[in-house]
Amino acid sequence: MNGFGLQSDFVGRSRELSALSACRDDSLQGVTAAVMVQGGPGDGKTWLLRQAAPLFADHTVWWATCDPAEHDIPFAALEQLVRRNDPVKAEGLAAISRLPPGEGPSALQIGADLRALVERQAAERPLAVFVDNAQWIDAPSSEAFGYAFRRLHSAAVAVITAERVGASAGTPVEPTAAGLTDAVGHRWHLPLAGLSEAEVIELGHLLGRELTTSAAGRILQATGGNPSYVHALLTDRTTRPGDGFEKVTAPPQVVEDVRHLLARLDGNAKALAEALTVLGEEVPLLRAARMPGIDAPEDALDALLTAGLVAWHPHDPLQGTGIRHPLQCDALYHLISPSRLRQLHTAAIPLTDPVGAWAHRVAAAVRTDDNLAQQLEQEADTALSAGALDQSASFLLWAAHLSESRAQYERRLLTAATLFFRTGDTTHTPALTTSILSCEPSGLRSCALGHLALAEGDIEAAERHLTTAKVQTAKEGDPQAVALTLNALATLRLWQADAADAADAADAALDVPLENPLLQDEARSLITFAVAHRAGHEAALRTLEALGADPPAGSAPLHIRGILTGLAGHLREAISDLTAPGATVTTGNATALFHPEYLAVFHYLAGDWPSASAAAEGILAVPGHPATACAHWIGARLDINRGQLSAAANHHRSAAQAAAKHRTPQNTFYAAMTGCALAQAHQDHQGALLSLRTLVECPEDMLRLRYTWWLPPYAESLIETGRLDEAERIVSVLRELAGEICHARSDTAWLAGQLAEARRDSGAAEAAYRGGLADSDHPDAAPALMARLNYSLGRLLLNNGRPGEAIEYLQTAHRSFTALGAMAYIALTARAVAACAPGAGAAGPSAAARLKGLTDRELAVASLVSQGLTNSEVAERMFISAKTVEYHLSHIYRKLGVSSRRQLRLFADRRASRSRG
Repeated sequence: MNGFGLQSDFVGRSRELSALSACRDDSLQGVTAAVMVQGGPGDGKTWLLRQAAPLFADHTVWWATCDPAEHDIPFAALEQLVRRNDPVKAEGLAAISRLPPGEGPSALQIGADLRALVERQAAERPLAVFVDNAQWIDAPSSEAFGYAFRRLHSAAVAVITAERVGASAGTPVEPTAAGLTDAVGHRWHLPLAGLSEAEVIELGHLLGRELTTSAAGRILQATGGNPSYVHALLTDRTTRPGDGFEKVTAPPQVVEDVRHLLARLDGNAKALAEALTVLGEEVPLLRAARMPGIDAPEDALDALLTAGLVAWHPHDPLQGTGIRHPLQCDALYHLISPSRLRQLHTAAIPLTDPVGAWAHRVAAAVRTDDNLAQQLEQEADTALSAGALDQSASFLLWAAHLSESRAQYERRLLTAATLFFRTGDTTHTPALTTSILSCEPSGLRSCALGHLALAEGDIEAAERHLTTAKVQTAKEGDPQAVALTLNALATLRLWQADAADAADAADAALDVPLENPLLQDEARSLITFAVAHRAGHEAALRTLEALGADPPAGSAPLHIRGILTGLAGHLREAISDLTAPGATVTTGNATALFHPEYLAVFHYLAGDWPSASAAAEGILAVPGHPATACAHWIGARLDINRGQLSAAANHHRSAAQAAAKHRTPQNTFYAAMTGCALAQAHQDHQGALLSLRTLVECPEDMLRLRYTWWLPPYAESLIETGRLDEAERIVSVLRELAGEICHARSDTAWLAGQLAEARRDSGAAEAAYRGGLADSDHPDAAPALMARLNYSLGRLLLNNGRPGEAIEYLQTAHRSFTALGAMAYIALTARAVAACAPGAGAAGPSAAARLKGLTDRELAVASLVSQGLTNSEVAERMFISAKTVEYHLSHIYRKLGVSSRRQLRLFADRRASRSRG
């Protein structure tokens, strides 16, 4: 149980629980209040009511669950409500329900009796009336209910109803159901949505399943956030504890639920459900009805909507009808017999697009078919030439299973596996790995295993398999296998920071007599990246320009151009290239492995920290990704900025583990950088230098490519440990190398200022900081670095007795850190702003002293709230719960002597105006 008295696996619904709590509080004060919960099938209406019941522990609880079988029985719902409290009256209602229509007391008379009963009960103890499935309430009960509650104004009564609205958004609620709460003056309307990504992760944690953001996203996509289905997936014993839910299948509970729903459908409704299942997407209703030959499908659609199996968009003709949740679709598919599936797939062939038609032809096949397999392989070649690796891989995998000879099966399977591994799609990995290992040894088998190892970050295994594949494929003479192997080997060499061997392998790939634009562009791009390692990004960009026209989205040249452009300091152009439609890790070229590493760093430098976090999460969602240590570095930097040092320490441990498991230069580099960042956050600059000492293990080419990332923290710790002459040499090197790289210039200016301050040369320090701030309006200025320059200049001016000048820079820094969500620095800058107030010993000392009494976390909360943010918005910025914000606010109010958000804002405004004055 938690603080609300709710079950431990109940998550989210904070808005709904707040409304229910308010309803309870009103009723305890003698005010009649109501809450109407509405949602689609499985959205958690009943679950919410049951979990909210403990909130009404001080009430007498009446409960009724309406049922469609009792919808036409007069007073059936009312009988349930009063049976426990007044069995005699309940028996009377039951007797009335058996009378012929028109005989016996009217609903209004019953309503008057109900009002008297409710008032009598509420006078003794507050009353809570729960009505679940209110859409099925019988009309006489609803009418009596409305009559009674329209006449209750100051009775200690709470009415809570839950009702299903239609299966699609916007379906109106039945008037009989709405009448239960419309009669009450104080009421809340709560339309339920599915669980959010954060709530899925929280539920997983409570159930012992630690989920990544990507895994939670896949669960959401499969379930639509339906709480019941999410819970079923997370408690399904057939899934592994570390399952990333790459392939989500319906657990037994969902299959049984769907089986039960199907059993209640008539023939046409069931046939329409089967057709929509096999089509697997939203389609026009009449097209779906053509498959089973239903001439008038409206009644069948109504039945499916009532069952909650389909989504329908009557007001949007561009959207069709489809099975509501992928999980339901999977369950339905497994409940259709094999012979019926073949019939449906055959009927679907003329109704779908060309790719879909091939899928249905394969699904309808009953035996191996070399002719169909050859046609699929031709389609695969066409897709590969167009750069659609995932589509090509699917065609080849289908062709493999239709192949009549073992040799053809293995060739097609191994090529498909290689392409799938290149796309980053891990859905098929377990099954493909088993199939690959059952194949005869060959160059293509070694090539596939090498690609698998590379995708999983197992550099040693990739080295072993790809070097073997290089020899074997050359002997076997399959040009495509040779080119795939050589490009993968060049990628591996770049991960190992061996630019010379990488260039040799990519050059050899270009010499392969194969007309495949994708593999040729990839080889040229790998050569360009090798040039970047050996001669710098400027030389590499010139090499890339020599390749010709603008590269298409998702292509290897576009990936490399984005990376090189970012290294040259043009962050926004780089991000544009790396986030162009199709330019993702799933595009399938070998250079896509480098894509997420640099994208995460560029987002971080550009100040888009949510996108940086998402990019890092995407890397960590792929077990063993070669950029895992980089993702932990970014994660640690973000956590440090938020003041969450324990979380940053976890990232440091994980980065060190990745480096210990696979000692690539990249892993060594990022583990060292993570250790350095954490040590500096703890003001342990000697420890930071010790972390950076491991960079001597990294090749010079690799360090040269990333000099703007590691030289600044190195120089900072040299300054902090008093090694000023060494620091000066590093700053001079940075100044020479920075050139047009804006963020490098900002780092250099700040370091020069720090160095001057360490030498007690305030004039030089001020000049350095002001020089750095000259780039404030540069399109690629790094917001965090500019905020740091503003803070350092403001603090320097303040320390030199110039608070009037300092305040502008400190307030700018505070605004920037607040916008970034850098909680570790918000409190720091707020204290500096407060210190700028004149008359510290006269009129303002009590306010200043009160402000200094706040903890850093309280100061950050106070700062955000004073800017007008709600508790939820503050919680989102600070990565804490709204309840925690409320807790901090109670302490802030007490320490500052205020009692409301308005007074807190006035306190902040007075401090700001006093500082400006």
